Amino acid sequence: MSLKFLRSYVNWNLLLQDPVLTSKVAEAGKSDNLSYQLVEEISSYIDFDEMSNNPNTPENILHNHSHRLDFRRLLLNNCHLSIDFIRSHGVALNKCWDLISSKILLSEKEMEEFSYLLDWRIASRYQKMSERFIKKFKHKVDWENIVKYQDVSNDFILENCPKD
Repeated sequence: MSLKFLRSYVNWNLLLQDPVLTSKVAEAGKSDNLSYQLVEEISSYIDFDEMSNNPNTPENILHNHSHRLDFRRLLLNNCHLSIDFIRSHGVALNKCWDLISSKILLSEKEMEEFSYLLDWRIASRYQKMSERFIKKFKHKVDWENIVKYQDVSNDFILENCPKD
């Protein structure tokens, strides 16, 4: 992990009180590469809460410290998460599917993969959906948002929109 990135999140006043740990960080900092083990050793000196405000937090930090970060805040600050990351961290992202549904552009294949997790009301507004895809998930999509925000024909709406 890069010390350049971490530097603003470390409580240096407290860390400097531990000369052994400080020297380890100084040595590793020469190459700007802190090992995972060293980051774990100094994790009590790192403000992960503040790091959750930085949308440019590297994905390896997000991956290794997902249990310490606030993903809602990261997503609200427009942090980009890769699809592989989303697949790997379903538990950490459990309360974020409304934000994922609106802030991360998903392919139809990915929406299908995450269909049981998506917030369909929000996805129906912010995700691009083909008529074929909408028809497949017509009982999940929010038709009010489909009519307002998706590029679909009136005939398609008349044929597929469930009647109340």
